[in-house]
Amino acid sequence: SIAATTRASLSLQRHEASHLLVRSATGAAIMRAADNARSLLYGVINAILAIPALFGYAAVIFSDGAYVDVAAPLAKAVVLSAAVHQCVFSWRSTLPFAIGQVQDAGLIFLSKMATDVARTLDAKSAHDVAATALFGLGLCTAALGLCLVGVGRARMTWLVSYLPLPVLG
Repeated sequence: SIAATTRASLSLQRHEASHLLVRSATGAAIMRAADNARSLLYGVINAILAIPALFGYAAVIFSDGAYVDVAAPLAKAVVLSAAVHQCVFSWRSTLPFAIGQVQDAGLIFLSKMATDVARTLDAKSAHDVAATALFGLGLCTAALGLCLVGVGRARMTWLVSYLPLPVLG
């Protein structure tokens, strides 16, 4: 009778433990679903805010008259590159709340480079000018990114203190 009571007690304890485990697993799944839904909502809000700005950025970068015939594909390229930037930034960031967003500070440089390409290739077709500008802007942006990563990895960020304030903003 003591053995039967002990067996029954152990069986009840196992049942309660497995019930708690199921409840905690279900609770964890619900929490994951809520976190994913929240992340999706933040992503949708970010897209609603960012996409119109990105089309404005494309208009600034490719403001030269040589890009009029290819403005729509160039705007799509800017949006695509920003989406890639945001995904990589969010993926690689150590901060769980990080949202990668394209900044407008470099637009004047990108615009100047795109305008110089258009003026240099004045006699070429709009598609040739756009392809050359996209390649050059992509290459220069990637090179700048690699330089920034190199400066950061080499712990040489103190060099920024030597830049004049108008450059830093």
